[in-house]
Amino acid sequence: MRRMELPCFDGRKENYDKWATEWAAFAEEVGLSDALGEAIDPNMPESSASVIGKDATGKLQAAVVKTNKKAMAYLALAFDTMRLLQFVTKAKSDYWPEGEAWKVMQLLTKKYCPDETPVRVGLRKMIVKEEAEEECEEAEDKCKDEAEEECKEEDDEHEETERKETELEEVEENSAEAELNNEHEEETKVAEEECNEEHEESNAKKDVAKKEPNDEHAEEEVRNESEVKED
Repeated sequence: MRRMELPCFDGRKENYDKWATEWAAFAEEVGLSDALGEAIDPNMPESSASVIGKDATGKLQAAVVKTNKKAMAYLALAFDTMRLLQFVTKAKSDYWPEGEAWKVMQLLTKKYCPDETPVRVGLRKMIVKEEAEEECEEAEDKCKDEAEEECKEEDDEHEETERKETELEEVEENSAEAELNNEHEEETKVAEEECNEEHEESNAKKDVAKKEPNDEHAEEEVRNESEVKED
């Protein structure tokens, strides 16, 4: 999801509500909401320069100090006029030389919305939170749809690969079968030719065998005729 742009305030009262709503949404997205309440965060130490322990409480205090510094930096960037930057200056002290973000928001509310009620503030925060939740749900749905689409594409690719492999196996099987048939036909043809040759050779031998007795008989007749003539 694309990150929100930092909303800037020009100092005009008619633009404050719009900026405050956008600023609350921005703060929710970048994790600054706890530092921008209407009162001091109970986890804030007495000073940003205090020695913070390494226990659970110390870790909470260190996180609050870090968030506060980040919030002050964003507020300074969000203000378009020197008059607005005076709120940043007023929120600074010897204990908090970088300033306290919650004080800046308190000064802004006092100047631009003196009649701001806790109910109105709570309502605005609730709306911002709901909008943030809706954006998260939309982002999750989008990611889910994209993941399902990717899975579908992968399944299609897998099916296509299996289909091609099956076709290739069928082609190879048909080719091997055709080759075997050709070899069988060739062997059959050779066997038939050999059989025909043997048959022709056998017939030739039979013809020779028949011819030899006839020749002997003819010779005997000639011999008998010669003997008759001599008598």
